[in-house]
Amino acid sequence: MQQTVWTGLLVLNALWFALGARFFCVDAAGAARLLLPRAERASPLLFAVAGAVRFLGAMNLAWLVFCLLLLAGQGLFAAPAQWACLAAVLALVHAGQFAVNAHMALRHRRGRADSWAVLRGPMRLIFFVDLALAVANAAFAASVLAAA
Repeated sequence: MQQTVWTGLLVLNALWFALGARFFCVDAAGAARLLLPRAERASPLLFAVAGAVRFLGAMNLAWLVFCLLLLAGQGLFAAPAQWACLAAVLALVHAGQFAVNAHMALRHRRGRADSWAVLRGPMRLIFFVDLALAVANAAFAASVLAAA
C-alpha cells in the first residue's frame, strides 16, 4: 500500500514539475505577464522578467527528472524510510514555493508595487497545488515514519 501511494505521489509531483518546466521555460513571456502589472507589460522589463523566470523552469525541469529517475529506479530506494526522506524533500520544495507566493500575496494585498497577484488567475492554481503537494508529501513522510 505504501509503495502504491509513493508511486502515485511521484507521478503527481512529476506532472506538476513538468507543467512548471513547460510554463516557465517554453512560455516564459506568458509567465512574466502574470507577474508584472498590466502597465509594465509593454516595457523592456517584460523581457528581463521572462529571462529570469526561465530559471524557475530549469528548476522545475531538474525536479521533474529527479521524480522520473525515482519512478524508473524504484529498486534503488526500496525502504519505506528512504521514501519518507525523499517525500520530505519534495514537501520542502513545494512548501518553499508556497511560502514565497504566500508572502507575495500578503504584500500584494497591502498594495505593494513589488509584488504580484497570487490569488487570481493561473497563479492561484500554482499557489494551491504547491500547498496541496507540500501537505501530501509531508503527510506521506510522517505516516511512513510513524508506521516504522
